[in-house]
Amino acid sequence: MTFYEDSGTGLRCVLPFEAVPAELPPLRRSVRTMLEHWGVPAVAEEAELVVTELATNVLKHVGLGVPATLILEPRNDRLRVELHDTSHAVPTLTTELGGGLAECGRGLHLLSEMSLDWGTLLTATGKAVWCEISLVQARQCLRVQRAAVLLDEYRRVAGTGLSGRPHLCRTGGVGY
Repeated sequence: MTFYEDSGTGLRCVLPFEAVPAELPPLRRSVRTMLEHWGVPAVAEEAELVVTELATNVLKHVGLGVPATLILEPRNDRLRVELHDTSHAVPTLTTELGGGLAECGRGLHLLSEMSLDWGTLLTATGKAVWCEISLVQARQCLRVQRAAVLLDEYRRVAGTGLSGRPHLCRTGGVGY
């Protein structure tokens, strides 16, 4: 179920979901649809990636089937993305790129590189991991390039033969 507010204070989208793999594609589609509705489709792919990483962390670290809520809120030149879950465990960003980070730890590194800022807030029912994405195209392009470099490093460390690097900063955003 999606809640959409357009009060005198601004726009906000609240997307409750159950933390199961089948919920990820509809969640990404909802994010894209809302950003298109708000007139900022250029950040849709970046926001979808951030949302996927946050939701995947809930699946891996909080548990399958737990209730979670995604909140999107544009604020001036930023998009705030919050993912609320029922755990009070605060995620930490590791400093190493080695040691199996191809499977574990990648999400927070991507979040850190793609966002202007990020953090965790403890709530009465768990926590919210949040980040802010730039709505300014030029600043977005730099962050996406940094994230692409980071992904290349993960591929190198993991020894995977993944090919195909994103074509960065085309008109309309990132393309593959």
